[in-house]
Amino acid sequence: MRFKNALYYSAISTFLIISLILGYYVFVNTVLANSILPNVWVNSSDVSFSSEEELREKIQVQALNNLPEKVNIAFENEHLSINTSELGFSVDTYKLVNYGKGGNLLKVLEDGLNIIKGVKVDVDYKIDTNLLLEKLRIVNSSNSGIIDSNYVCVKGEYPLTSLQYKLLSDDLINSLKTSSEYNLYLDNYLVDSFEKKIYAGCSKYFSEVSKIQRNVIDKLTLGDLSIEDLFELKNENESPVWKIKDSQILADKIREYKKVKDVNSQDGEYEIVNNQIYLYKPYTQGISVDEESTIISIYSWLNSQNLDSDPIIYKKVDPNIVSLGLPILDFTQRIGEGKTRIELIRNGFENFVIAYTMFGLDEINKTVIAPGEEFSYIKAISPQNNGTTKSGRPIAGGICNSTTTIFRAVLESGLQVTDRSYHAFYVPSYEWGYPVNIVDAAYFTNPTVDFKFKNDSDYPILLKVNYSKDNDYQYNTVEILSSSKATKRNVELSNWKVWDKYSSTNFKGSFDRTVSVNGQVLFKDNFYSHYL
Repeated sequence: MRFKNALYYSAISTFLIISLILGYYVFVNTVLANSILPNVWVNSSDVSFSSEEELREKIQVQALNNLPEKVNIAFENEHLSINTSELGFSVDTYKLVNYGKGGNLLKVLEDGLNIIKGVKVDVDYKIDTNLLLEKLRIVNSSNSGIIDSNYVCVKGEYPLTSLQYKLLSDDLINSLKTSSEYNLYLDNYLVDSFEKKIYAGCSKYFSEVSKIQRNVIDKLTLGDLSIEDLFELKNENESPVWKIKDSQILADKIREYKKVKDVNSQDGEYEIVNNQIYLYKPYTQGISVDEESTIISIYSWLNSQNLDSDPIIYKKVDPNIVSLGLPILDFTQRIGEGKTRIELIRNGFENFVIAYTMFGLDEINKTVIAPGEEFSYIKAISPQNNGTTKSGRPIAGGICNSTTTIFRAVLESGLQVTDRSYHAFYVPSYEWGYPVNIVDAAYFTNPTVDFKFKNDSDYPILLKVNYSKDNDYQYNTVEILSSSKATKRNVELSNWKVWDKYSSTNFKGSFDRTVSVNGQVLFKDNFYSHYL
């Protein structure tokens, strides 16, 4: 009996629950079919039992005010910023009105349980897609198509009969909610394969035509041809592919371009010494347009991912100096020079001393001193027992002009002097060039009086001699040349002093030298002379 009673009450309870569920299901789908269910919120507003019309009035302004002022769209290589108000935005209340309703009984029950504790439902938006297309300057047109596999494209005019407007609207709105730029690829919303093919081809055309114009047409033709004279976009294997329309015209234009752009190589200035090239003036490489390689390059470049690059192929043209295959020593920078002058007429006669000054300088002309190496004048000329240099040049009075000229060059170049002796007697011809006649360097074989200096730079240096004349004097010059990469030193001569002066030719004197690089002092030294 108890079992029968329990079964009875259980059946009654089940019937009541089912009745309540069905009653609730029928109630929300009939009585509340056009109203919002209770305890439903939108943002901070309670919209319970509101009708669809009341809902629009209550949240339309608030919801639209929550949208960003502008929507940013990237489309066909353009970045557009469009006022949100110009896209016909409105609130879509369908989701709100139909929340907790529908044919799915379980879903209705689940939503019903949610509203007991309160539920927040997001607002859906919709836009006028035609206004969007208008802002993007896109119209539905049959002017774009494919004729005999050639694309016929008109900017902004595409066949759009299969465009999925709702999907486009939803994607744009989702992007707007995240405040991110929307990358619009129109072919993603075209269903018809033929329309997708046309748009893909025309999109490629308009995105790439300016790059082809800039990197080929403008370079090769100087504006006398259009892009359509040389290239065409064709449908090949269901894909848009650029083709060269007239390879002969292209070849002719490359040839014309070559005449303008080719640059001849230059040997600079040099001479060959001891099977090495002494370079005095820099050589330059030439450049030449490679016609055949350029045509091949353009074929592959047209359909590459790098149309911003230059498809013209240039080849370097080496000057003759490089083709000699000899070591090249860079002496293109003059780091200093020293000068002396000797009168052409002395005591009414032609000055025979000039020849001996030149013998001493000719002996060291084109001497190369390696980095860290010390130059010795005696070692360089190698005096012989018969009174000549190693080359057979006579050594006689006037040869000290050589050491003085070299000393002045070393002084002005900022190199370190390691051995220098002044003359015992005043030499009038050295009066030229400095405030006080104390800038000289003596030479003698026995006893040994030498002039030495050290190449304390990072590059080889070259001693180069030249001569010039005017009506009264011969000028002897020693240039010190080094690499174009060598850091040139700044030299300041100062603190000129004379003391114990008993006559114009009998005195003591000195001066200071400061050598610096980029404002940093490398070293200072002092030079002293005493003339009897």
